[in-house]
Amino acid sequence: MRLQYFEKEHAELLSIDSCELIQSHFESQQDYDCGVALAYLTEAADQLLPDREPQDVFFRLLLMVLEEIRKTRKIWPALTYFDLWAVAHRRLHAGVWRAGSQRGVAGISRGNASETAAGLSPARVVKIDGQDLRRFLGRQMEMHIERNFKTRPMLDTLD
Repeated sequence: MRLQYFEKEHAELLSIDSCELIQSHFESQQDYDCGVALAYLTEAADQLLPDREPQDVFFRLLLMVLEEIRKTRKIWPALTYFDLWAVAHRRLHAGVWRAGSQRGVAGISRGNASETAAGLSPARVVKIDGQDLRRFLGRQMEMHIERNFKTRPMLDTLD
């Protein structure tokens, strides 16, 4: 979609000048599972993204995930990737990596990798499936926005 709008200073409402649909994902909504996935992506983007701030990287992620769902009609790989990326992106923005900026990213990566490798034993490794991972990531996003997604229970019924 291509949208042109005007924003007046100190005004909450925008004036839309023109709106052009470039590519439609209407056919994806004919399948119930895909429709629920698209509703979830819409809600997640609405809740996770700050108002009136450009988020080009997140927008490109959404386009990629939408295209993958449209082409394959398989929602779980695309949604899992979206959730992983969204949680990692939120953590990076929250300053997780900034805390160690004096040591540098390479120092943080090496430190975390060696601590993790030393702390794991075969008895402590737990097998999780995609559904468990998606639920964990969903809880992480919900904790960040401090509310529950309304579409998450609908997704859980699809698993």
